[in-house]
Amino acid sequence: MEMVSRRWGSGARVDNVDTGKKKLLKAAITCFVGKGIQATTIEDIANAANVTRRTVYRYYNGKSELIAAVIDLERRQLFKQLHRVCEPFEHDFARMLEECMACAAEILSVSAGGADLLSGGNTVEALPHILSEDSHRDWEELFYTPYQRYRHNHPDVHSLTHIIELTGRLVLSFRYVPGDPNAIRHAVRAFMSLTPSSPPHSG
Repeated sequence: MEMVSRRWGSGARVDNVDTGKKKLLKAAITCFVGKGIQATTIEDIANAANVTRRTVYRYYNGKSELIAAVIDLERRQLFKQLHRVCEPFEHDFARMLEECMACAAEILSVSAGGADLLSGGNTVEALPHILSEDSHRDWEELFYTPYQRYRHNHPDVHSLTHIIELTGRLVLSFRYVPGDPNAIRHAVRAFMSLTPSSPPHSG
């Protein structure tokens, strides 16, 4: 007798919500990395998770909510790693910035297959979720105390908000196009040593 693979989560009330969401997130990540965020459909995610479309909508309102959930998970993992990398440099804010860039440059190279959620066309879809208020709060939590220490000795330093805006974009660019971490450290140090002779153009 032929065995039929039973689909999980076909509407049974006994399904665990956390288990269901984790299973769907894992399937969504597989599809987003493999096919690209834009090309992936709810049907693709349902098939990858071995569930029905109805089950997907039971846990998520649609594809945009799944994208946000996946990127949120990715963001939290990134900042967990950044906290670990930056911990030894809490009293050296400039060095902490260097290590953030170097860390971001290494992430993609060690990921499976050299591709992740920010590869190729995924960047456009993922960017609004990465450069978000949640992301800004994560950077602020990471930088605030070291920045205040640095500012005490360097009162002319730019605002933390401006530093976060630039750092966030540089981290994303280095993650998207990885490079040699030491070369990136030197490049960041050279960039930070520049002192403009005139104020920024307001136009």
